[in-house]
Amino acid sequence: MDIIITIPKKTNANLLMEEINSTEDKTMVKNIRVFTIPKKLKVGENCHIIHQGRYIGFMEVIGIGMKEFICAHTNKHMKGTFIELSGGLKIGHIYDRLKFTQMKGFQGFRYISNWLIDNKYASIVAKNLNREDTSNNVYPIERVH
Repeated sequence: MDIIITIPKKTNANLLMEEINSTEDKTMVKNIRVFTIPKKLKVGENCHIIHQGRYIGFMEVIGIGMKEFICAHTNKHMKGTFIELSGGLKIGHIYDRLKFTQMKGFQGFRYISNWLIDNKYASIVAKNLNREDTSNNVYPIERVH
C-alpha cells in the first residue's frame, strides 16, 4: 500500500531535488528515515512526498529496513530505519488532485488512502482543481500515466 511522507520544511528545495534527481538512473537512492517500518508497504509501491506544504510527486520504493551509511550529499553518518526510494520524482493522478492544496506536515508516514480520508482533502481538492498554479515551483517532475 502506498504511503505519504513529509520532508522537513528546513530542507532546502534545491538540495532535495539534487538528491532526488541523482536517483533517476537507479544507481543512487534517496533514504527517508522513519521511526517504524511501514508493515503494509512493499518494494515496488510508491512513496508520495510533501515538501514545504505542497505535494510534489512520488518515487518508487526499492528497499525498506535498518541500515547505517554516510550520506553522499551531506557527508553525515546516518543510522536507523529507512525507506529507500529511487527512479526520480514522478507525478500522476494524485498530483492532479493535490497540486494546489496547502497541506500540514506530519512526522513519520501515513498510508495514502487513510491519509486522504482522515484529512478530508477530497473537498479541498475539489475546490482547488480549477485554480492556476502561481507558485515558483522548483520541482521538475515527470508525468506518468
